[in-house]
Amino acid sequence: MIFYHRLGSPIFVNVIFICCTFAFSNFSHAYMTSSFDANLGIANFQTKSADFSKSISSISAIELNYNLNHTAVNTAYSLSFYELAKTDEGMVTFTRLSLGSRWYPRGMSGGRMIIDSDVQARIWAAAPFIGLNIGLSTLTIKEYNASFIDFGPRVGVEVPIAINMLLIGQFTFSSSLSSSAGDTARSVSYSGGSVTAGVVISGLDI
Repeated sequence: MIFYHRLGSPIFVNVIFICCTFAFSNFSHAYMTSSFDANLGIANFQTKSADFSKSISSISAIELNYNLNHTAVNTAYSLSFYELAKTDEGMVTFTRLSLGSRWYPRGMSGGRMIIDSDVQARIWAAAPFIGLNIGLSTLTIKEYNASFIDFGPRVGVEVPIAINMLLIGQFTFSSSLSSSAGDTARSVSYSGGSVTAGVVISGLDI
């Protein structure tokens, strides 16, 4: 299946290698923390083939993210799992596993700041971000089962509610780049978006 074959593609392997090398380098290690966020929301997707189109909606979109936060460059590297737990098509209609990053233009909440030559502080403030994920996804509906390589830009904000705990809200768009629909030669695509909110457990030193 394309879901497994594409894992070995040069682009995907190179992205993983570069992210891992940078994340675990000596320079990065001094500035790294980790975080975990769990999100729940609503989603709407449109899937199309040459002679077919269908809209899929869900009020049980779930996303889980494990993040390596590089506070020196205000960037988080994420491993994400996403699914539509229930739709009109049934249970677990859509699932997605992806790698990506988020950039915080105003700085990361919980990032360290040197106040003077001897004092370090952690600044907790609202932190907007933009991001991009590249992933592998599967779609199961009555008409066909399909696998995709896709990409998904996102925008959101994290708001602290306690030390090492934040609320997160985000809008995510995703669209297929390539696909395979089972054993058929049918060309299938999808696109759609979701709005989610959740909780971040942050500031865990590595």
